[in-house]
Amino acid sequence: MSGRDVVRAADDNFAAHASWGLEMLPGATVRIAEDLTLVDSGLACDAFNIVCRARLSVETAAERTREAVAYFTAAGRPFSWWVSPADAPNDLPELLRRAGLSEASSERLLMLDLDVDIALVPGQEAAIPNLEIRPVASRAELRSYAAVTASATAAVTESATREDPEVARFFELAAPSLLRPDSPRRLFVGYVGGVPVATAELIAAGGVAGLYNVATEPAYRRKGIGSAVTVHALGAARANGETLAILQAVPARERLYARLGFRPIGTILEFQPTNGFPGPTSAAL
Repeated sequence: MSGRDVVRAADDNFAAHASWGLEMLPGATVRIAEDLTLVDSGLACDAFNIVCRARLSVETAAERTREAVAYFTAAGRPFSWWVSPADAPNDLPELLRRAGLSEASSERLLMLDLDVDIALVPGQEAAIPNLEIRPVASRAELRSYAAVTASATAAVTESATREDPEVARFFELAAPSLLRPDSPRRLFVGYVGGVPVATAELIAAGGVAGLYNVATEPAYRRKGIGSAVTVHALGAARANGETLAILQAVPARERLYARLGFRPIGTILEFQPTNGFPGPTSAAL
């Protein structure tokens, strides 16, 4: 793939990550059109209420932007609009500002050639005492995944709440779709001495393997556990025949992924309502 093609594939992958299986949630709305993807989980959490993959024409962009913002305003739920280098039109960020949104964060879009670049270190997982990495296959394991994800998110956002209840609720409601054998969303949990401490999600869509929800409990960071879970998931992608992997990382973690062979191919911007919405929110998962 060319660089432009990879960015577009990453956009399609993120849209699949944001939307797959959510239409099964009670009260959820998933609208996947050629020019825009809108996902409303029905929950008061912007991690699961997302607008992305904009392919808007110059003629309709302003109207479509206002429509999407008006939808969540009427619903009274927080949401995030993610803008990638593949989105159109080029002035989409300015249109979002005019519609009442402001830039909340930026992340680097990274890619990895699984045939060439991946730094799979033999025995890396075994080198960490008592570490075991397993795919999520039961509701109990899914609850462990949700608890680690919520805890890590709370630490990043400096929330006083250890676990955002909306995160746990989402994974409980989504369990029937996430645990289906044909689910493209593969979830992994790293356990140390039987205690869940790290997570990662892998989804094959758009012609690439997307890595999301790479998280480690604060007390277990800087021990190589997050890297081990990341490498484990990437190894699973390569074993499944995937040749390219992508992920979004905050600038502070870009160097960590660079050690595994990831390289930057663009910047992703997150926009949120300037005046906010009622209810708890979380960083994008």
